[in-house]
Amino acid sequence: MNSGKNFSRVEVELSWSEALRYCRLHHTDLADLQSMNSVRSVGALYSLTSSTHAWIGLFFDVRVQGLSWSSGSAFSAPVWSSLPVFKEGLCATLYSISVFPSLGAASCTAQKPFICYYDPAVGHRIFTEPALGPTTSPKPAVVTIGQQTFLRFAREVTWRAALLYCRSHHTDLADLQLVTDEADKEALKSITSETEAWIGLYFNSASGALSWSSGLGASIPTWLQVPEFGTGLCAGLRTYARYSPRVYSLVCSALKPFICFYGAWQPTPADPGLTADPGLTVARTGWDMVYLAAGDIEVRSKEALLDSQGNSGRLYFNSEGAFKNGMDPPESQGISQ
Repeated sequence: MNSGKNFSRVEVELSWSEALRYCRLHHTDLADLQSMNSVRSVGALYSLTSSTHAWIGLFFDVRVQGLSWSSGSAFSAPVWSSLPVFKEGLCATLYSISVFPSLGAASCTAQKPFICYYDPAVGHRIFTEPALGPTTSPKPAVVTIGQQTFLRFAREVTWRAALLYCRSHHTDLADLQLVTDEADKEALKSITSETEAWIGLYFNSASGALSWSSGLGASIPTWLQVPEFGTGLCAGLRTYARYSPRVYSLVCSALKPFICFYGAWQPTPADPGLTADPGLTVARTGWDMVYLAAGDIEVRSKEALLDSQGNSGRLYFNSEGAFKNGMDPPESQGISQ
């Protein structure tokens, strides 16, 4: 019915952004129901629904002030369900209380099960995360501005994967607070292109404002011409023709090149109100916590996390505990279309 796509429900409760990363790593994406725009076709998903809402790939996109699919499909209103009211910070769910599934809306930071799909024509959107290392990344474009060096990597990854790589091998994703005069902007332009590249600016849903992932300050140079940002959006830097680089707001789960930096910096202490799982030992103190763009909390060090057995791994924390990637993925039930 739907070109061989296989839909699976995963009963691990995650935020929408974490569910998206999981689906792209183990399947293709969060469920895209656009091509199933009939009561009959969507009815085939009934076995994967219940009265418990589950995330799908539909979300409110502040860039278009409307709904978008995480897979990139163009959205049109479904004929099989009425649309709830959507606004910034809300993502779509699928549930059923009768014979057919219905669409719901919930805060993207809420913890819910989710429905992924696998399309053999596309495969996995993310093969590993982070999937970067000194031997797998091409030589970056490099420029030094003042006491800071910026490196642009062509490998396309999510904002979060770029953050982990930059913190493991350099200082952080690019912080541009000290790039102020014309000479600095021209130097930075030498490593930018018409394709956006991740920098360290992102919407911090905990504070409701833009933040630099480096934590080195809160100033934003006016020349960046920062557009409107909201939950789930991170900054990409691009240039066009003879113009100076500027910032664009992008969904943090998009795959883009990225810019790291290193140089003199002063770490800020982690928020004392946040706590890690007592079973973890952080390999390096400081910089152990960062609010992700969708409001989730990730706990990690610049180099690695060690569990109580000394094994390294990547962990996501939610209100129910930890979900560790690298283990066998949670069991899911699925159907083929």
